[in-house]
Amino acid sequence: MNLFSIKLLKKRALAGLIATCLAPCVWSADQTQHPTGAHAKTMAADSSKPVLLAGLRPQPELVWQRTSPDRAALDGPVLYQILFRSSAHIGSIPKIGPNYTLVDSGLALDNSGNLVIGGVNNTVFSVDNTGNVNVPAGAITISLPNHPIYATVLNQAAGVLGNPAMAASSNLAFAGYIGIVIAGAGTSGNATIAQIGQAQCIFDNGITSGDYVALSGGGQCHDASSTRPAGTVIGRVLSASNASPGVYQVVLFGPENYSVPILDSTGLSRVGHTVNQLTSLSAGTRVVNLTGGAAFVNSASYNCIARDVTTPANAVTITYPASPGPGNTFTLNGVGSDSITFTCTGD
Repeated sequence: MNLFSIKLLKKRALAGLIATCLAPCVWSADQTQHPTGAHAKTMAADSSKPVLLAGLRPQPELVWQRTSPDRAALDGPVLYQILFRSSAHIGSIPKIGPNYTLVDSGLALDNSGNLVIGGVNNTVFSVDNTGNVNVPAGAITISLPNHPIYATVLNQAAGVLGNPAMAASSNLAFAGYIGIVIAGAGTSGNATIAQIGQAQCIFDNGITSGDYVALSGGGQCHDASSTRPAGTVIGRVLSASNASPGVYQVVLFGPENYSVPILDSTGLSRVGHTVNQLTSLSAGTRVVNLTGGAAFVNSASYNCIARDVTTPANAVTITYPASPGPGNTFTLNGVGSDSITFTCTGD
């Protein structure tokens, strides 16, 4: 068979297909074409709509069905409108907008397949393929009604008072600590309280980046130095170091994160820390120097106790600098070269 014969057979086959598809048809009341061609057959696509089949072989291969352009259904012109009238962006998971067009839903998939909220280039929340949750600059929050008397203060700590429990920024000695108020502060409505993550907090003193954050008596944040203090510890300083009080960024650990509290005689929590160490005397004496976060404010802001470990019956006394002297040195007095343990607590 030569090339001309092959081409002729292809043309005849194509002509047969066209003749089959364009065979005379009868239009029924439901607008379905019923064929009269030899190779066309009719079958039902559902209980009411017959369809036209066309093919070069006895078994049907192609289904033809006429559908009415009903604007109330999700086919015909309505489907064209959804496909071509779209303002959704690449990577966005679209939703159907009020005008039946595709728009951004606020959800997207980044190039790594992570689900993000806020857009691929402006992520405010994301979950990766292994389930890790990322809140780049925000926090996990809760919402509570504001206490009508004790209130909440923006960018300050809050606790809970009343029955049912309400948020309050004062009387924290009784209310405890649950987080930092980041929105809705006052005596009415609901306060939004950050518990874990990043938040801004009012500091009553200067800050050093990376220091631990404790609470002042008034519910403000307090830079408690690089050594973890006693009492409630709410997080670490994120902002650049600054010698002045102000509003600074912190990372929050979560509530109920505390070590042994330091209380005054009325039961109120005090900002402070504890130093504990074992040392040895030399000729009956030892000068102890406190450095870094171990140092106290001054000689009147802390107290120490000590005991002789080698010979418990031997007395140990402590000499402090004259008040208000430095808070980073004191002297232990005892017997010979005995080992002495001491504990100092204060701020």
